[in-house]
Amino acid sequence: MNYKQAYKSLYDNGTIALIIDVETKNNNQIMDVKVDIMDGIKQFIDFTENNNSFEAMKYTWSTPVNLRERVIQKIYYELAKIKIKELNKILTQYNYMINVLPETTKRGEVQI
Repeated sequence: MNYKQAYKSLYDNGTIALIIDVETKNNNQIMDVKVDIMDGIKQFIDFTENNNSFEAMKYTWSTPVNLRERVIQKIYYELAKIKIKELNKILTQYNYMINVLPETTKRGEVQI
């Protein structure tokens, strides 16, 4: 998942609109909210795709106390749900490939 795909997924499932709506009603500036949304997506991708460090996930295990932490935590949560859904689809496809092989292939009798 790249940044564009992540943003589109969050936009399509209503997460972006929800975060902006909730946080602007809490008297936060819309530009601050948007910057934190973008940063949250970048951090999630950095952690999940680039495996750089756990630094990107620092807001995940703490209780959010400010705008940035609330927004980033919501982004992590929603993108993790999307990623799990994608991975489940891939696992189902692999299980299908394994389960439809003929028994002779499973026993190693077919030479490739």
